[in-house]
Amino acid sequence: ISYGNPYLRPAIQKTIGVDFDIMYAYSLSLSYSFKKDPMSTISFIDDDSFVREATPWNATSEEGISASVSLPLQFSWLSGWNSFWMNYNKYTFTEEFGRDPFYNLSFGFYSYLTFTLPRDFNIMNRLNISKWGGDQAENNTVADWGIRLTKKYNGGNFQLFGEVGNIIPPKNRSTNYSGNYIYTSVAQREFTTFKAGLFIKFGRLRAPAQIKESTSGQSDRI
Repeated sequence: ISYGNPYLRPAIQKTIGVDFDIMYAYSLSLSYSFKKDPMSTISFIDDDSFVREATPWNATSEEGISASVSLPLQFSWLSGWNSFWMNYNKYTFTEEFGRDPFYNLSFGFYSYLTFTLPRDFNIMNRLNISKWGGDQAENNTVADWGIRLTKKYNGGNFQLFGEVGNIIPPKNRSTNYSGNYIYTSVAQREFTTFKAGLFIKFGRLRAPAQIKESTSGQSDRI
């Protein structure tokens, strides 16, 4: 059973931070935030009927520290992109929740790199590692990792490739906290995959004979 709360107070958040951007590609961001009276969900289970009642309620506060970094790479033998973000939060609750302060770390790392090898071979490495959570739930760290090997012929017009995906099969484990109970669920929906294929380019795209260069001075912007 879910019902509303007409006496909720509005949450007020204050944030201070700094951002650095270099050459429209490299970036660094840092911030600190404090939220007063954040809305959370308070739930109770009746011991006799097992009926669960849930309603929104004002918690005490939410503090957070956030950071993110973006780093592109461009060399003759390596090109790609790397980025990382992180949030660290502290949730403090009122007595009605019956909960101690809760600390939570969530983050994500994304990397997409292509290694250029002799004899027209290249290796593409894709890696995504993440962990999610909040005041009500927390997930485990999962990874999405895949590698592709490609051999090019005729200037890249014909390609053969083999790929391995989900090298570490992701198992999702979620722990939920609400009121006076905790429950955990585990699921796995993906497994290691193997692919082999070919790519053929034929024909030619037609384009206008003259293309005017941009006057913004940002033609090289990523």
